[in-house]
Amino acid sequence: MYCTTTLLPLDVSFGNCQDAERPANPTNVSGYFQTMNIAPVHNPNGPSVPAPVPPEDNLNGYTWIYIREDNTEDVPDTIGTDPFWDNAGAGGFEWDIPMVYRVVGDTDNGVSFPAPNKVIQTENTDGNGNTTVVKGDAWQYRMTSGYESHSN
Repeated sequence: MYCTTTLLPLDVSFGNCQDAERPANPTNVSGYFQTMNIAPVHNPNGPSVPAPVPPEDNLNGYTWIYIREDNTEDVPDTIGTDPFWDNAGAGGFEWDIPMVYRVVGDTDNGVSFPAPNKVIQTENTDGNGNTTVVKGDAWQYRMTSGYESHSN
């Protein structure tokens, strides 16, 4: 899924910049994920990993998204969940995903966006193999029989 995002304010162009998500520890952990102590870390470029965020949080290996001159970008994002949630009991967690930016051509780890500099993603399971994921204006309802997705 691609989510089209717009960076504000619109009276400034970010067309020579890139942005990226950083890893995030789970928060607001409940139910199955709290009992089993398995809420994962948000990993922007790969499978979820056990918490906490590894200390070698190096963004040079993460996906940098180019921002167009009109401040829009098409972000490839599965907003999905790992398949092993199929057998999870009812519960959920949230990721407060920090965002960073840099000038195109830089090779550093970027600068944090001013507060609030994060994207919220929530994941909730109902105990029957169905999972709802919400990230910004996009959502995905993952059922044992397939997917239903929506993005603005």
